Amino acid sequence: MTIRALIADDNTPLRQVMHWFIDKAEEFVVVGAIRTVAETLELIQSLQPDVVILDDYLPPVPAAAAIPQIRALGLPVRILVASMEPDARLARQVMEAGADGFILKTEFADHLIPAIRAVYEGKGYLSGGLSETPGAAPGGSPETGQAPGLEARGWAF
Repeated sequence: MTIRALIADDNTPLRQVMHWFIDKAEEFVVVGAIRTVAETLELIQSLQPDVVILDDYLPPVPAAAAIPQIRALGLPVRILVASMEPDARLARQVMEAGADGFILKTEFADHLIPAIRAVYEGKGYLSGGLSETPGAAPGGSPETGQAPGLEARGWAF
């Protein structure tokens, strides 16, 4: 079975990095790589990917505002939000908006493919390198996909 992934990130080098990692995995195919919410909505409708890797902010729209627009399409696409910010509050915000997972871009090398696979399978994914306090050192365990303090609030996957 091939998992069809759509990359939505306004940063060209990061789109290329994600594309490279996904292309290396045999069970995945990248069906598109775009940089705006409008393009994301259009390609979700036309290409019907299984998973969208969505940047946490596609100017001028934050992911938490884009996710309800994606869900309103009524298609069974899974959403994995990718961020440079190890902020547990941001992760909570996008998950409450309807994301299926949250990954830190700094964890792509080891965790992008497992995270995509997990959200595709309906298991969810949450980076372990999140911090409850902005500016604090990240904690948690990338191996388990858990962040400190989140599991007690029902955010553990």
